[in-house]
Amino acid sequence: EEISLEDASLIADEMSSREGIVSVQPDKRFYPARTPNDPEYDPLPLDEPGQWHLFEALAGIRMPTAWDLSIGSAGVVVAVIDTGIIPHRDLNASRVLAGYDFYSDVINDNDGQPGRDSDPTDPGDAVNAGDCGPGEPAEDSSWHGLSVAGVIVAESDNNLDIAGMDFVANLLPIRVLGRCGGSLSDVADAVLWAAGYSVAGVPTNNATPADVINLSLSGSGPCSQAEQAAINAAVTAGSVVVVSAGNDDGQNVADISPANCDNVIVAGAIARDGSLASYANVGLAVDVTAPGGDGPNPESNILTLYNSGTTSAATDELAFVTGTSYTAAEVSAVASLMISRNGALTPSVLEDVIKATTRSFPDNSCDQAICGTGVLDATAALV
Repeated sequence: EEISLEDASLIADEMSSREGIVSVQPDKRFYPARTPNDPEYDPLPLDEPGQWHLFEALAGIRMPTAWDLSIGSAGVVVAVIDTGIIPHRDLNASRVLAGYDFYSDVINDNDGQPGRDSDPTDPGDAVNAGDCGPGEPAEDSSWHGLSVAGVIVAESDNNLDIAGMDFVANLLPIRVLGRCGGSLSDVADAVLWAAGYSVAGVPTNNATPADVINLSLSGSGPCSQAEQAAINAAVTAGSVVVVSAGNDDGQNVADISPANCDNVIVAGAIARDGSLASYANVGLAVDVTAPGGDGPNPESNILTLYNSGTTSAATDELAFVTGTSYTAAEVSAVASLMISRNGALTPSVLEDVIKATTRSFPDNSCDQAICGTGVLDATAALV
């Protein structure tokens, strides 16, 4: 008959004190750490790091043993409020729910249906020099929403490309960003809609309210009344709201919204070597830090889904990306796994667990005054 390891240890201690007994070691059970078969997860040769942020001991988030506890649930919905979504060979279309396009800038909307509509497809956000203001540079399309979604729900264990952190949850894509960014009012309405509320002018309510809402976006200034009201309503409805700290080279998140709003989980970033990422915003409002990549070697960044198109979508690809957008995605994915394991978790309790189960910072470049409670630990958060 098996007994607990704690009871076995007490018996071993007692037996060790008996005459003639040299030592007693209680036996314990080990379990395999799950390794997905996606070829770019941990590719050979060993100098190719693949998805190092999921498994490396120094700055990784301990996903293999977390997957032994949960790979997700089809009943969980993660909303990615971003540039929208495009298909990808490593994104299972059956897990992509009917989202919405809240991008209301008819001048910069290049999707053929200016203004809000029911199609969250990302048409590309490329701009020419000066399009977004004097002196603003030209930029290729970012496919940002796809890359963020890839961290969370890329298809796993399918012998293709990378492993998404949640193998089963559904993605709710919502478009609020396009050429030259997006507007606060669009983001606020998208948060409300994602959480299941009706929004004026949107004919259809969201039939699949989000358990987790990912906001990998930021703007300067205080948290507005509209942002806070939308976030509060979403949390009241049961949605966990995760936001990026922003990538303004170490600015205090007190000046960055929605990271400075209440009732959100704010994700900062460390590099692969465990140091504070050079781009990451910091401050007391940061709740937790996760690996976001940094440094001159692209392979020390975060590997995720991408597209080769410089303007409109072209060929499916993978890319190494960097930023707190992807640390927020990591936190969102851990939150979705936590909910799949315990659907009774409230947003506030879930946040408390994530913060209480972090690992110590790898070096002294981070502390609780600027980087939150520690480094995200998926396994500890799920135990």
